Amino acid sequence: MLIKHVIIHVVMRNEKTGELDKTLRQKENYSFVDDGQSNDLTEQLTNDLGELFGSASLSVGEFGVGGNADLDPPFEQTLKKYFGSGTECSNFTEMTHSLANQYYNILIEDSLTSVKGGYLVFYQYESRNCDWLAVAIVNKTAGMNIQDQSLRVVASEILDLKTLHLAAAINLTKWSVEVDSRYIRFKAGRAAQIRDYFQKFIGCQQDKHAARVETQTLKTAIQEFGRLKGYDSDKIEYKVAKAHEQITYTQKPPEPQPVLLGHVANAAFPDVADEFARYAREQHNLPEELSIHNPSLRQYVRISVQSKSLTMSFDRAMVGKSINLDENGNVTISTPPDDLVKEIQKELADREKDNDEPTTSS
Repeated sequence: MLIKHVIIHVVMRNEKTGELDKTLRQKENYSFVDDGQSNDLTEQLTNDLGELFGSASLSVGEFGVGGNADLDPPFEQTLKKYFGSGTECSNFTEMTHSLANQYYNILIEDSLTSVKGGYLVFYQYESRNCDWLAVAIVNKTAGMNIQDQSLRVVASEILDLKTLHLAAAINLTKWSVEVDSRYIRFKAGRAAQIRDYFQKFIGCQQDKHAARVETQTLKTAIQEFGRLKGYDSDKIEYKVAKAHEQITYTQKPPEPQPVLLGHVANAAFPDVADEFARYAREQHNLPEELSIHNPSLRQYVRISVQSKSLTMSFDRAMVGKSINLDENGNVTISTPPDDLVKEIQKELADREKDNDEPTTSS
């Protein structure tokens, strides 16, 4: 991961007066395009920023206002002003000043006295051939401090980046080409007031198709990861079935629980659970807390029937496509497997050969 820009501002409520204080840094803490003189990030802090969105429980979504993705919230309007139609920012410091002021105004205008604010860490980075803009609202760790006027990073332990409460990362590459509705990864906390004000600040809303997409993508991730591990089709099918079993159990009433990627990983790949979870996050953009679409979940389990003379097993997705049922109850397979066709052809040929052979008598 390559960090291109980082700047830290502070919008925080004074513990004694309750007033909201604001300090905006006038120069980046680090800029990839600078000559190196402005870099006051330690190696550890740089690594922490890189891992900030790696394992957190995140939602996935897009920009929108009131559920309408065609409307641009103020945050997105600012991005369009400074990024235009690409991923190069015309003035990173000035852009973050605008965004920090938007954050400050929301806390003032909405009289959110219970919101303490914190350090606003803005940074742009490159990961997996995409450019990202991240914003995280974090606090200081105990016993450490920041030079409040300059907001220089004086130690790697200064900001508590281990516990992510409020943060968002916008995939600028996908956002700029407008071909994807899943370009924001965000965490907005569980408390209603905190969640609402942060989502208002970012202007992010969960993808309305998230459940269907995440359920289908999870199955794909399991299958692809299984193939990477060299598993045969039967073992991969077993892994998908174990994921289905775990998800179904988690959703079981009367008290269904959130479906977590980590739990699915443990069920499907107990020996390499962490490796699979990381693969699913990085290669398939899956969040830790998954939204499940039950009709899509049914596709995890194949249709299997067995009688005295026939055994069949096939993916449910084939029904209505290559496998159909007519009004007379006849089942047709329009695109049978090549091996099945060959076996039937061989059997018919053998029968014809048997019928042509002369009968010998003793």
